[in-house]
Amino acid sequence: MLLTFLSRVMSSLLTLLLFTTVVGAAADQTILKTSYIEHTLTSQNAYERLSEALSKKIAEESGDPALSQEAVAAQLKDVLTPEVLHDKINTTLKQLQAYYRGDGPVPTLDISDPVAQAKANGLEIDEDKFDKPVELTGLTQTKKISDTAKIAGIGALVLLALLLAGVLAIAIKRKDFRPLANILFSLGLMLTITGTALLFVPQVFSRLYKFNPATNPFGSLAHDLAVIAVHDFGLRLLIPGLVALVGGIVWKALIRRARQAKPLDYAKADKPTILNDIPSPPPRPVSVKDAPTTPPTAAKTDTPGAPPAPRTPPKPRKIQL
Repeated sequence: MLLTFLSRVMSSLLTLLLFTTVVGAAADQTILKTSYIEHTLTSQNAYERLSEALSKKIAEESGDPALSQEAVAAQLKDVLTPEVLHDKINTTLKQLQAYYRGDGPVPTLDISDPVAQAKANGLEIDEDKFDKPVELTGLTQTKKISDTAKIAGIGALVLLALLLAGVLAIAIKRKDFRPLANILFSLGLMLTITGTALLFVPQVFSRLYKFNPATNPFGSLAHDLAVIAVHDFGLRLLIPGLVALVGGIVWKALIRRARQAKPLDYAKADKPTILNDIPSPPPRPVSVKDAPTTPPTAAKTDTPGAPPAPRTPPKPRKIQL
C-alpha cells in the first residue's frame, strides 16, 4: 500500500518535471535562440521591409519643405539599407536573448548613427525621435513563455533523475511497469494539448494586436516574429507529444495483454489435452478387512461318483459357571 502511494506521488511529480523540461528545451530552440530568430527574420524578408518602413516613417518627420516625403524616403533607403539594419538587429537579438534569460533589459534597436549620417548629407530630420535607441516593447508578449521555461533548471534535472530512479525501483520490486506507461501517456497528452493550443494562439494574437508598419514599423516586426515563433514553438511540443502519447498507449496495451495472458497459460499447462496424459491414481493398499474371502470347497474324494464324506459335527462348547 505504501509503495503504491509513493509510486503515484513520484509519478505525478515526474510527469510535471518532464513536461517542464520539454517546454524549456523547445523554448531554447525557438524564442530563446538567436540564430533561429535571425533565420526567421531573413525568411520573412524582414530587413527589406523594415528598411522601407523606417524610411517612410522618418520621411514623415522630415522638416525639409523643398523635398517631398517620397524623395526623403528614397534618400533614407540609401542609408538605412537592409545590410545596415541586419547588423543593428543582430545586436538587438543578443539583447533579446539576454532579456528572455532574465539578465538584460528590454531589447532596443539603435538607428541613431544612420539618421545622423542622413542629416549630414543635407536631410532635415527630427533627431529627437531617432537619436536614441527604440525599445521593442512588442517582443515582451512572448516573455511569459520564457519565464515558464526557466523552471526547468539544474535542480529540476537532478530531482527528475531521482524521481525516475525511485519509480523504476518500485516498478521492478513490484514487477509492475504500469506507472511508467502512465507517465509516458500523461506526458504525451499534456504536450499534445499544449502544442495544439499554441498553434491557434498566433491567430488570436494577430486579431488582438494590430500594428501598422507605416506608424509602428518596430511593432509590426515584433508582431510577425512573435506569431511565427509561437507557431513553431507549438509544433516542437506537438510532435514529441504525439510520439509520447502513442508510445504510452501501445505500452499500456502490451502490459494489459501480458497480464491477461498469464492465467490462460497456467490453465493450459494444468489442463490435460490428451486422454493418455491423465495421470492414473496410485494403487490403494489392501487391508485384511478388504481381503476377498472364498467359500470352503468340498473335500475331494478319491472315487469319482462316491457320496460326500460326512461333516464332522462341531464340538460342544464348555460353559463355565
